Amino acid sequence: MLNPFPSIITEIIKLYDICSVHYIQNIICNCIIFPELNHLNLIYISSNLSPIFKKFHIKSDSNKNYLLPIKNYLYNYTLVLDLDETLIHHFDTPTGGTFFLRPNCINFLKELSPIYEIILFTSSIREYADSILNKIENGNRFFQYRLYREHLNNYYKDLSKLGRDLKKTIIIDNLEINFKLQPENGLLIRSWNGDDINDMELKDLKELLIKLYFEKISDITIFIKNINHLIKDFNGKRVYKNININSLIHE
Repeated sequence: MLNPFPSIITEIIKLYDICSVHYIQNIICNCIIFPELNHLNLIYISSNLSPIFKKFHIKSDSNKNYLLPIKNYLYNYTLVLDLDETLIHHFDTPTGGTFFLRPNCINFLKELSPIYEIILFTSSIREYADSILNKIENGNRFFQYRLYREHLNNYYKDLSKLGRDLKKTIIIDNLEINFKLQPENGLLIRSWNGDDINDMELKDLKELLIKLYFEKISDITIFIKNINHLIKDFNGKRVYKNININSLIHE
């Protein structure tokens, strides 16, 4: 594979007149080689740079009613993740509490964060969530943004407040009511209470989401609506394997 970094630098120079330093820093930070990944060795397509970067030229007040800054257009899709019983399980202890990571959690985040804009949206308070997320990331940056209880809309996670294209946004949560306002964007995951060390749902979801990314689907809600009819429960476990994505991306 040809080294794309010369063309990256060329495109960044072209952007100097229309982008803030903050955006250019984001571009550089996201042009990273991940040698530990087999099928995602290089998260970068130089031929798509110019048309993507043109979208950075947006009025600064265009997102004034949203919870997040303007979308980082280096990502085609946005993945919104819950925290408790989705990625971790927290135990109360006499000294305050501890948590356990759901099996495959770190690998899930490590492989998806280069290709999805990942937003953590939890119903928990900021201090509690940050104390856990800082340990999960441990110097890495898996989550582009973090949203907390204070950002809920009448107890719901309102995706319309993110300022993202809902046709390219997925939320994964263990409580279906959390995405009641946008059910067509939600994938329900089984609650994990720390007891099943052989849980495979994050691993299976990761593989599904990687396939979904490379299909470059224009309206992800069609896929979600169709897949929710096919996902099967066996002994309380959600089964995502052997699902034909191509058959689900068209009405």
